[in-house]
Amino acid sequence: MVAPCIDAQLNALESRVLSKRSSLDPAPLHSEDFYGEDPHTFAIRAPSRPYEDSVWLATNGEGVSSFLATEERMELGWHYGQARDTDAQNERITQLVSQLSILTKPLELDPSVRMALLQQIAEARGHNRWMTIRTGQLLDHIAKLEMNAPRKRVDAFIAKSRTVRFCQAQRIKMLPVAKALLPAP
Repeated sequence: MVAPCIDAQLNALESRVLSKRSSLDPAPLHSEDFYGEDPHTFAIRAPSRPYEDSVWLATNGEGVSSFLATEERMELGWHYGQARDTDAQNERITQLVSQLSILTKPLELDPSVRMALLQQIAEARGHNRWMTIRTGQLLDHIAKLEMNAPRKRVDAFIAKSRTVRFCQAQRIKMLPVAKALLPAP
């Protein structure tokens, strides 16, 4: 849902780095309340959500999965393997978003600095695209297993998303919810 918003933010940062100027025109530093502590500051807003597999690991560890039908066990195994991979990608995006906060400073842009920043932006863009594909595949498996959350619960989750609220406040395009919830086989 927020992938186009993240891409737009990355494109804006990339444009700053690619400008003909010798020093960076600093990106805006955004901030938001962080549960009553010091504000969370960032140059790019992206979701950071863990993709849990602890229940599946416990199910396997206790031998419960052997009571599932073979097809269901295979689907769940694939699903939670994808969840683990998605979680690792999510952690890398979180690191890159943190590193890209340097773009809020007036840096000198010699060729090596410019190249390093462009590589980080390109890597973040690639992870964002893979996350979109993987989460679509996870939705496909959730549908196959008939484990879809009720739409009301999905809408409540989206309404609480700080990334969705940021994109809306900045008037940055996002996917419509119905399109974002389409499975990607």
